[in-house]
Amino acid sequence: MTIRVAYSDRDVEEVTAAIGRPSGAQPAPATDADIANLERRTAEPARKHVDGVVTALRNNGFTGYNPVSRDPKRKSNRDYLRWELRWPNGTVTSLYQEPSGVLGTHAKMVEDRPEYFFIQYGVDTDGDDVTAEDVAAELARYVDRIRTFDASRPAHRR
Repeated sequence: MTIRVAYSDRDVEEVTAAIGRPSGAQPAPATDADIANLERRTAEPARKHVDGVVTALRNNGFTGYNPVSRDPKRKSNRDYLRWELRWPNGTVTSLYQEPSGVLGTHAKMVEDRPEYFFIQYGVDTDGDDVTAEDVAAELARYVDRIRTFDASRPAHRR
C-alpha cells in the first residue's frame, strides 16, 4: 500500500501554531546593514546593481531574510540573502541573491518547474551586461508566471 501526502508551508505553520511550538529556526528579516554587507562582498561588475536588484525584489513584494542553518550544530552560510514571497493559494517562492551576482531559485530546482528562476547580473556567461533594470523586467515576468500558477491551485483551506 502506498500513501502519498502533500502539504504546504501554511499547513506546517498552522500545526506549529496550534501546538505552540515554532517549526524551527525563525529567519530574521534582512536589514539595510545586511544588504550593505552583501553589496560589499559582491564583486564588480555585479556590485553596482545590488541595490537596484533589492529594489526590484521589494517592489514585487519579496521580503529579504538572512540565511538560517537547519542544523543547530552548523553555522549557516551568510554569503547570500533569501527573498521570499507568499501567495494567496499557498505557493511560497524563494529566490537567493548571492555575492556572485546570481539571483535564482535553489540550485536543485529543475528548470521546467514554473517556480524556477535564474539570472546573473553584472556580466552574464556570454559576456553581456545585465543591469538591475534587466533583472526587474525578468522578475516582473516571473511574478506574473507565479501569479498564474498560484491562481490555478485550489485555495488553501483556513
